[in-house]
Amino acid sequence: MEELEKELARERQENARLLKAHQDKDDLIGKLKEEIDLLNRDLDDIEDENEQLKQENKTLLKVVGQLTRVSGARKHSSRRRTAGVRMPEKSEDGW
Repeated sequence: MEELEKELARERQENARLLKAHQDKDDLIGKLKEEIDLLNRDLDDIEDENEQLKQENKTLLKVVGQLTRVSGARKHSSRRRTAGVRMPEKSEDGW
């Protein structure tokens, strides 16, 4: 009978250990789920910011392209006017 009581005590200890391990894992799972939720919210914010930055970049590239074309056209037209030929000054009537 004493042997059965010892066995029962060991089994109860093992059961308590397993229950604690199970509870610890449940707690960890809960914390990890919270962390995943936070990271997903951060990811959503970062994706939104990335999309906004892409749009801003697209707009900036468009403006830079327009400025480059305008600047290039001015340089090109000024080279044509001064390529060794003197252009007469316009008079007040445009001639």
